[in-house]
Amino acid sequence: MQMNYNSVEHNLTVKTPWKSQPNSVAWVIDALVNDIPDKVAQSMIASTGRPAYPVRLLSKLFLFGYLRHNFLRRKLARMTTDNLVMCWFVGENISILGYRIFNRFRSDPRARILISSMYQAFRDLFNHVGIT
Repeated sequence: MQMNYNSVEHNLTVKTPWKSQPNSVAWVIDALVNDIPDKVAQSMIASTGRPAYPVRLLSKLFLFGYLRHNFLRRKLARMTTDNLVMCWFVGENISILGYRIFNRFRSDPRARILISSMYQAFRDLFNHVGIT
């Protein structure tokens, strides 16, 4: 028997009250990125044009993608809807993060410096803890 279903008429929203485990790497990424000084985060926001996406949010997404060996922007954008940790980072604030947002963020010269220093700090932190 075939079910009569039309995706235009019906919208199924499933909210998952998921929170990362306390010993998860998501908390490490969250703490590491939240330690970025406000001056650095504010300096990356342009004074004109459309409001930018939060620098800390994009940094968390890049670090989690780095941890999963995912460096492609399209896959990062797909992970923001498919992966529970990425959904936890994004929250309900931003509905769609396209790959162009990641491209724009990554191509900014100030963001390149920030991303490379975050990757270095992330690797140093894991080496210090003993995770390789």
